[in-house]
Amino acid sequence: MKTYIYLNQKGSIIILRFTIFLMLLFFSIYAMRDEGIININYIAILLVLYLMTNIGLIFVPYKTVLQSFFINIIFIFDVLSASACIYFTCGFDSDMYLIYFLILFMSGIGQNVKNALVVGLTGSLIYGGFLIRFYPSINILNSVVLIRIPFFFATAIFVSFFVQEIKRNKEMLEETKKSDKDELEKSFKELRTAYIQLQSTQTQLIQSEKMAGIGQLASGVAHELNNPMGVILGFAQSVVKRIKEDDPLYMPLKSIEREAIRCKKLVGDLLIFSRTGDTYSEITDINKTIDEALSPIETRTKLKNIELIKEYGNNLPQIIINKNQIQQVIVNLCNNAIDACQDMPEGGKITIRTKSPLHPPLIKGEREGFIEISVTDTGTGIPEEIKQRMFEPFFTTKEVGKGTGLGLSLCYEIIRKYNGIIEVESPPEPGAKGTTFIVKLPVK
Repeated sequence: MKTYIYLNQKGSIIILRFTIFLMLLFFSIYAMRDEGIININYIAILLVLYLMTNIGLIFVPYKTVLQSFFINIIFIFDVLSASACIYFTCGFDSDMYLIYFLILFMSGIGQNVKNALVVGLTGSLIYGGFLIRFYPSINILNSVVLIRIPFFFATAIFVSFFVQEIKRNKEMLEETKKSDKDELEKSFKELRTAYIQLQSTQTQLIQSEKMAGIGQLASGVAHELNNPMGVILGFAQSVVKRIKEDDPLYMPLKSIEREAIRCKKLVGDLLIFSRTGDTYSEITDINKTIDEALSPIETRTKLKNIELIKEYGNNLPQIIINKNQIQQVIVNLCNNAIDACQDMPEGGKITIRTKSPLHPPLIKGEREGFIEISVTDTGTGIPEEIKQRMFEPFFTTKEVGKGTGLGLSLCYEIIRKYNGIIEVESPPEPGAKGTTFIVKLPVK
């Protein structure tokens, strides 16, 4: 496995200065052996000072080191240190001038091209000044001396351009990574949303298949029970008419008649539940349809001191439905809301809203949106375990004899027939109030 060492700009400067220190040290040792040194104490002090400044640079904050002002200070200090070392050892006419190129290389890090020109000019002036100062007789126009000056500029500009190009590529890489990361997060969210929608669709499909199976079963049971119940009810009513009220059989026969009527109604509900698809649909104004369904509901809410609020949306698109079926859905939902509010001490409120939200179509491939109908009550909430079963046939929380458990199942089947959705929202906290049934019907 390969191991890579990545250096930032500060680390590069520190390593280059250590390299300069080693070069100065080796040149000094070389000069001491072959040519002699003017003052070895000066060289020792100079090298120790240079080494200490580089060690101190390790503790300087990264952002401070990369400032142009700070880099220029380092550059001036290094040029003066190298010049002093050259002066005390080999002299300015020696090959030790090559250290200047390393200093220029280091100073180009973090500089733009404009500042690099200034660095190159400064290095050339300092080197040329020392050369003339200590060697007045030297010919500046000599090709050996003259060729060094352009290389000072070339080194500074090349390093600056090279570093700027690396920084630019790094920024582009970071932008690409960020863009890829954002795209990946977006794709992940879309995938998660699609997965949740797929789970929801699968649940609805299972529920629809279960309801269809129950509907077929209910149809068969209803037809089988309808005739026997008709016979029982007919005989009971016939006998009741022939006997007097003080007859001992009168009350038992009345009970048979009453329960037979209730069973007859239950069988009728089962037949309606199993035949929700066999109806006529027409273009309908949903607000007007709901208003017609609320006429008998308003009477019941007044008797129970429940406030009925209508909040209809304006300019709603017309939809193709069977009015009687949708009215049956509204009546069932309102009756449930009344039952939830009737035990409230303040009476409660029921709010019916219609609107056409700006959302995607319910059916993939359809261009149109949908109409939303909501029935909200301020009664007792619905626990989570009940919400999961409340659209199942024959499931009811009412007392025996007060509900068949087919009302919400019938609503579910009717809405499903129109490729719509029926949902329930209720706070899951114990003792929370308020329940909202939301019906969404696609506009076709």
